[in-house]
Amino acid sequence: MKDILDLLTDDRIVYYGVVTISCVLLFNLFVWGCLSFIIVIIAIGCGYYMFDYAFKNQNLNTSFVSKNKFDKTYKYKCNNCKNCNSCDLHLKCLNQETPWKGLLIPEQIDSSIDKLLSKIIKVYVESWYENISNDPHFVKEIKQVIRFATSVLLKRLLQLNLEDIVLCKVIPICLSHIRHCQQMEKGEKISYHYAVSNRKVEILYLKKVSSSLLPFLTRQTDLQCMIFYTLVRELLSLWVLLPISDVICSPANINIVWSKLSKSSVINSTTTICKDEQVEFLSKFIGENQHDTIQLEMRSIFKDPTILSAFTVFLKRKGAVHLLQFCLDVDQFNKRMLRPEISSQELDMLYRDAWDIFSVYFSSHSPDCISFDPELVSQLRKVLSKDVIKLQNSKPLYQAYEQTYSTLQNTYWVEFHNSDEYFSWICGPRNIPDISSSKESLSNNEKKK
Repeated sequence: MKDILDLLTDDRIVYYGVVTISCVLLFNLFVWGCLSFIIVIIAIGCGYYMFDYAFKNQNLNTSFVSKNKFDKTYKYKCNNCKNCNSCDLHLKCLNQETPWKGLLIPEQIDSSIDKLLSKIIKVYVESWYENISNDPHFVKEIKQVIRFATSVLLKRLLQLNLEDIVLCKVIPICLSHIRHCQQMEKGEKISYHYAVSNRKVEILYLKKVSSSLLPFLTRQTDLQCMIFYTLVRELLSLWVLLPISDVICSPANINIVWSKLSKSSVINSTTTICKDEQVEFLSKFIGENQHDTIQLEMRSIFKDPTILSAFTVFLKRKGAVHLLQFCLDVDQFNKRMLRPEISSQELDMLYRDAWDIFSVYFSSHSPDCISFDPELVSQLRKVLSKDVIKLQNSKPLYQAYEQTYSTLQNTYWVEFHNSDEYFSWICGPRNIPDISSSKESLSNNEKKK
């Protein structure tokens, strides 16, 4: 590391750089003429002043950084809707509780991340948990939390502005580090971060950092449990951040990385990039035990009003209760329409009810609109304009029902089994203490130790 610093601070580098630029300018002047010489001079001057301006202003969002490449206000398209355009009508279908939906990565990379996380869980969780219990649900819940946190982290990384980070964060930090090393070689005193005073203070600092990161990486409902909060905070601070800080701060590791990067600068032209199949992020990480015997079938909500009420409250909190209401309305409509004998008065009522279903769930002007395929909507409109009896054998209404039911079963019904409404339905309501006061008391006890 010292050799690198000496190389960067050596005045001969500046001297050789000036000589090289002068040779290039003279070569352009004598070979290509004065016009080429002037163009090179202008290019060098513009590059210098633009680079200097970038460091002085430290605000590249309105100058040289592209806004379209990394849009931080980008809204992910709903996977359940075929023609969703991120409007307010379709925001009800967005599933924020499963951030891995639509997050596709190459299969080889996904397999490597899966193996790494599985090894971490085996070493740091299963090694001591197997002495306590054989129930796999605890390990599965830990995997669920890890998948949620890594998916959120990956989505945030994909939205980062790399140009802004390199110019405004990485380069100034590197220059500041070089300046501090020079001051230390001269015997001058510099201000140290309080976390490097001793190991105990460093661990307390990392726990504070973990506490500030958890609200952005985990569900808010999970943080209400103090046992979960404490366990995940200890995992993140002691088994993730602390080893990373030890590796980064070691000069030997930095020299090894630098040497490997310098050796890998020459790339073999015969190497080919393997184009793996795109898979959902960590799809196999918890996919083996995805269906538990404790989970109910979704059809049970039509037989038990208590579970239907709990599921309705859950969907109201998610903003997707209109999906369940559509399925219930279509079920009631089909039962009335499939009766053997229908009077003319009942036929008129069925006709009005059919148009009510269409105007509420198929019309784009309705606040409870479900985004179906436009062709399916037009086909259903044609059937209703002719005769309501034809709905008995028509496909559009049944296709819309199957699509909505599949969305409820594959997305919201799975989440419902991890919600407070589901556990309250099974075990009754729980008394939750003030989480903020509990966290403050916990941190105060750690400081006293």
